[in-house]
Amino acid sequence: MYLKHLSFKSYEEILQHVFSEYIREFGERKFDAVFEKIMTSNKISGLISTAKYKGLPPGSMDFLHCLNEIPYFIFSRGQTQAVAALVALQRWNNEVNSRQYLLAEEGLRLRAINILEESKITFL
Repeated sequence: MYLKHLSFKSYEEILQHVFSEYIREFGERKFDAVFEKIMTSNKISGLISTAKYKGLPPGSMDFLHCLNEIPYFIFSRGQTQAVAALVALQRWNNEVNSRQYLLAEEGLRLRAINILEESKITFL
């Protein structure tokens, strides 16, 4: 695992670290655009609704695969896809997990690390 330095951080610390690094590298305007696309995406809403209905948390790859169906993200680099998938994970956490408690902190943390590993990011 090449993200070993993140393995000791909490879920919230991972999000904060990755989002800060992304903003430093690509700018706050780009981060805001990614955030807005995820928050208003019908594809992400569908993924979240399906997970809620089934009572199962989406897998790390579910978020990344879903991004490949959103035109804005189809040709995006790994960094943008990783950040988008983490925003989607946090959206699911806020909308579903905070009520249904499907994943504890450790599960969220592992999902975040898996997203980062699968997206082959280069800016951490």
